[in-house]
Amino acid sequence: MHYSRRTWICPYFKYDEKRRVHCEAGVIRMPDNQAMKDLADAYCGNLPGWEKCPLARFMTAFYERKPG
Repeated sequence: MHYSRRTWICPYFKYDEKRRVHCEAGVIRMPDNQAMKDLADAYCGNLPGWEKCPLARFMTAFYERKPG
């Protein structure tokens, strides 16, 4: 269940809480609501912005690497 009513674009997004975003790479905790909005607007809820997020880039590289 999502805390906010926003649309999340990032494929690694799991769920959100008050001032927190949970994704496959970890949890991002923001100091206030405006910072949370800025983060979501820039990365998590933005196309193509999510691809620029350092955590999303890490997860994409993780899934694309070849075993062995």
